[in-house]
Amino acid sequence: MTPIKMGKAYRFIQIKKLLLKVTYLEENSSNFFISQRNIDAYKSQRVSNCLRASKVRKRRHGTPPRRQKLSPDALMRSPPGE
Repeated sequence: MTPIKMGKAYRFIQIKKLLLKVTYLEENSSNFFISQRNIDAYKSQRVSNCLRASKVRKRRHGTPPRRQKLSPDALMRSPPGE
């Protein structure tokens, strides 16, 4: 498998290709030895690993946490001095 690049779309395309390969094997061999349960486990693990990797990457390279924008009237009610 080619190394996973940064873009999320690209990553999911790779996963999709992988899943297609797996299902192709599954359908087209009489003595296919990987059980469906193993395949499902592998698929879900693969996807979650990619998602986890992207989360960790975000945490490291800091997309700062989103702060709530205060509406102007809320700002009027609570003066910044307090």
